[in-house]
Amino acid sequence: MDTEGLQLIEAVVRNDSMMINRSVRQLRLNHQFGLHLVAVARDGGRLKQRLRDIRFKNGDVLLLQGSENEISDSLASLGCLPLASRELHLGQPRKLAVSIAILLWRS
Repeated sequence: MDTEGLQLIEAVVRNDSMMINRSVRQLRLNHQFGLHLVAVARDGGRLKQRLRDIRFKNGDVLLLQGSENEISDSLASLGCLPLASRELHLGQPRKLAVSIAILLWRS
């Protein structure tokens, strides 16, 4: 997989987001917005469902992968607020694992 130009970002689902009560499949995150869902944290715990079956709720914290050039526009269209950047890059598995662990612990 070519990771050139891709970044990881954490974002929170706003209360007015078009994502609420919809799944990744319904939103067509990859095809329509160019985003891949990596992880979801809700109410301090990990969800046991498959990522593609999760219906998003207000306050969900998402770890998303997308193009550096388009990710901010995609987040705005979806109704998500980006969280502070951690300078994570694909191809650094240790940092990715740490990021996911922090994402799940923090929520």
